[in-house]
Amino acid sequence: SQGGTAVDALQNVPSVKVDVEGNVTLRGSSNFTVFINGKPSVLTGSDALEQIPASSIENIEIITNPSAKNDPDGVAGIINIILKKDTDLGLSGVFDLSVGTRDKYSTNLLLNYQMRGFRFFGGFDYSDDTRNNQGNSQAIYYLKDSVTKDLNSKIDGKRKHSGNTFKAGFGLDLNDASSISLEGNYGGMEFARIHNLQITQSLTPANLDSFFIDNSTGTRDNSFYSLNLNYFYNFDKKGHQLSAMAFYSSSDGTEKNPQRDYISDSLWNKISMSNNNINSREDETSYDYRIKVDYTLPINEDDKFEAGYQLRSENEDDKYNLQQFIVDSNKWVNNSLFSNALTLNENIHAIYGTYGSKFGSFSFLAGLRGEYTLRKIDVPKADKIYKIDRFDIFPSLHLVQDLGQSQQITASYSRRVERPSGWDLDLFPSYMNSYTYRIGNPELGPEFTDSYELGYQKYFGASYVSLESYYRVTSDKISRVRDLDSLGMIRLTSANLNKDYTLGVELTVNYEPFKWLRLNASTSYYNYRLEGQVFGEDIAKKTDVWDANFNVTLMLSPDTRLQTNGFYSGPTITAQGNDYGRFSWNAALRQDFWNKQASLTLQVRDILGTMKREFSSKDAYLYNKFYMDFESPVVSLAFSYKLNNYQKKKEPTNKENGMGDEGY
Repeated sequence: SQGGTAVDALQNVPSVKVDVEGNVTLRGSSNFTVFINGKPSVLTGSDALEQIPASSIENIEIITNPSAKNDPDGVAGIINIILKKDTDLGLSGVFDLSVGTRDKYSTNLLLNYQMRGFRFFGGFDYSDDTRNNQGNSQAIYYLKDSVTKDLNSKIDGKRKHSGNTFKAGFGLDLNDASSISLEGNYGGMEFARIHNLQITQSLTPANLDSFFIDNSTGTRDNSFYSLNLNYFYNFDKKGHQLSAMAFYSSSDGTEKNPQRDYISDSLWNKISMSNNNINSREDETSYDYRIKVDYTLPINEDDKFEAGYQLRSENEDDKYNLQQFIVDSNKWVNNSLFSNALTLNENIHAIYGTYGSKFGSFSFLAGLRGEYTLRKIDVPKADKIYKIDRFDIFPSLHLVQDLGQSQQITASYSRRVERPSGWDLDLFPSYMNSYTYRIGNPELGPEFTDSYELGYQKYFGASYVSLESYYRVTSDKISRVRDLDSLGMIRLTSANLNKDYTLGVELTVNYEPFKWLRLNASTSYYNYRLEGQVFGEDIAKKTDVWDANFNVTLMLSPDTRLQTNGFYSGPTITAQGNDYGRFSWNAALRQDFWNKQASLTLQVRDILGTMKREFSSKDAYLYNKFYMDFESPVVSLAFSYKLNNYQKKKEPTNKENGMGDEGY
């Protein structure tokens, strides 16, 4: 993709879904880990992916069942973004610039210099993306004595995301056996969510109607930097290697949520301010570091042993302040009841070992990882420390049977974990409007998944067919739930409530019938079952979900390429309701010139305007339905220029089964 971010590029990747708000899921799960060049991202999830320009990506690896060598975080697996690097001696680079409709801009520059024994790179990227949206929501409160309160809201809003990153690094060969590299990143990110609501409140059976105007602007800014130091030592025997890594990152951010609520008449003329006006502010400082040592010992041509140790430390300090507007005195007053502070410290010590061997056409890789986790959340005002102190094991097994004639069967198992993020644990409320807020749960624990996969791959020259089946069982599932608090507001939070089961199959076909035509399509079908309790009520739900995507590339000439792609994401269930399906169709035309040193790409996303978001939930006290329509189509024009014929490194990767370069 020229223009856009890694989120846009992932729309064409099998097993991955991207919704209209840029939220990414891997095989139906949002619990995945983001790596950049095989190392942990400073940011997490979709935030990390939104910061990476699509034009700077060389390759994307989807590792759905990683081995014990990798972190077990991310129930669905790992999305590893491989960024472009120089492969030739001398100076080279690439510059990209993209402009899109309705205030969408991005640019990035990457320069590389390489001579024998020394490598250096530096660059920056910048993006500013605004997305408009309109929709409506309904919330029905079931009160005492058969009284219901119905809130119908008309929503007009926008989401704004901007950020920049400066990066630089070097690599140095100390001698023929050892090398060292140092990389650094510095940047910032700003996010804004603006909602203007017209709310009609109806009380039944009294037939009383009231009208309100709600203006909310939630902003979050963040500055960060990271340093990554790597050392490699190669022993005399081929493949015999020792590597060490030290990683440090720091982040400072502020989130503000000013909430303005007005009483109005039925024509939406403001009359006066209501008592639901607040200013909230949360300041966060965090720093993380990792130390990792890996050792690889080839026993012979067919056997290999690997072992390693890793320390992960995550530390965070939050301060929260809440002000309320008192109508009678016309003053803003600090609310000491809700103003608070929090300190989070989490240390994870891990050791692992893997052993791989090959017997003729059959190979295997077995591994075991042990992790000791100590997490403490200190809330001074509550005079309480929330603590997790546990040891967990994560076995893995990968099997490959080569059938000859460019075909193979793979099977794998791994145990995964999804640890709650700081956002999930944050006990400070974040107000979305005058009647809805989200709040974390400091007692939230990790969820664990047993993941099984069985696959078949067949290659026909440049074409291939892949059929994968998978089964996942998740316990202590982290579920997003909503209820009514003591003041009658809708509270969104998380809890370890349920157990779910996913049984599915995925078919991927890549077919090149002619040199000028390439077809890629994938479809997945899975049965999803959810069991457990939500606020004391038993739930047992199941559904069948179907997803599909396609990509067609036409080479109109050696310098002209037309590509069209689309995807469908079927409806599914949640702990308390339903999430409805969506479809999108996109197209792009690329023209190369100046002997392929430069290119122009015209891209149109969501041509038919079908990317909507709709979900509903219901319990004994509350019915909630939400619908959002996002701006479409989105048109962008991107320019790319390569300095000294900058080339992407072409290295085939096949890590879907978790073996990759760890296998045989």
